[in-house]
Amino acid sequence: MITSFGKILRKIRIDRNEILLDMAKKLEVAVSYLSAVETNRRAIPESWLATIPKLYHLNEDETQKLYAAALESIKNFKIRIEHESPLGKDVVAAFARQLPEMNEEEKEQLYEFLRKFREKK
Repeated sequence: MITSFGKILRKIRIDRNEILLDMAKKLEVAVSYLSAVETNRRAIPESWLATIPKLYHLNEDETQKLYAAALESIKNFKIRIEHESPLGKDVVAAFARQLPEMNEEEKEQLYEFLRKFREKK
């Protein structure tokens, strides 16, 4: 099943009269790999989020839509914690354990707290 990210990639191609092969060549991947990313059988390469907007001269709105669609498709997050203190590592682990148990209201409260915290900096 095609993802939101895949739909955006297809729209980019259609708007530029390209086929899957054209985009795959530009991204330097096999057609089968690009197709697998579009249908969420493969993870979206992180580098694509910088490469695609540049390759296709996406405006800010198009780029934001691409990022949002990518976020929607993500199954796993990698968080680098090798330079974190033991407390920082504990915070990340506690969050990972608790997230599945949180309801939507609790997630929204946590999100708002983190957003406000980020704005203070």
